[in-house]
Order: sequence, then C-alpha cells, then structure tokens
Amino acid sequence: MVLIVLLGWTIIGWIWSTRPGMIFGTTAEEPASAEVREASLRYAMYLHAADIAAFEADSNRLPGSLTELESGPAEGVSWAVNADDGWMLTGDDGEIHLQLAERANADSFLGNSLTILQRQR
Repeated sequence: MVLIVLLGWTIIGWIWSTRPGMIFGTTAEEPASAEVREASLRYAMYLHAADIAAFEADSNRLPGSLTELESGPAEGVSWAVNADDGWMLTGDDGEIHLQLAERANADSFLGNSLTILQRQR
C-alpha cells in the first residue's frame, strides 16, 4: 500500500514539474508583433554593418558575401555593393522592408530597437 502511494506521488510530482504536452497540451508561442520583428531586423542589420566595417578594416576589402562575416548571414538580410555609394544592406520580414546604406548613421538606424527587444524578454 505504501509503495502504491509513493508511486502515485512520484507520478504526480513528475507531471507537475515537467508538464508533459500529452496531458496539458502544447502551448504555441505567440507570433512576434510587427514592432518586435522590425526591431529584430534593425538589430541584425546593425550588427552586419559593424561586421562589414570590421572585415573591411582587417582585410582592406569588402567581403564577397555575408557568409564571409564572423556572424554569418541573418535571415531576411541581403546586401549589394554599388561603386558610387558603397554597400547597401536590405532587410525584409514580411511587410517590413528596411535599407541601411554604408554612409548612413548605424546608431540612428538602430534607434530604440534594443529597448523594444529587452522589453520582450
């Protein structure tokens, strides 16, 4: 009898601590808001701009592609080099389309994105 009670409490403890999906159902993550998606995209592009500048300073040339950067390519971010204007990063996430040019102020481009992302955690 004691063994059955201990086994029952063990099973209840396991269910309470692990909350298995087969009992409680799975909870889908709520999709990120447009504000958070834009902040994430701006932050990824900001980091890429810094990586491109560091790569250029170290190797005296622009990377051939974003895969040459330490951070690697980010989803939705692409770039192109224009002989007249330097490079241009382009970010796309659904209806959100952003561009960051080499000559633009990256800090101004980032804006309050870090605050938005920190609030999300």
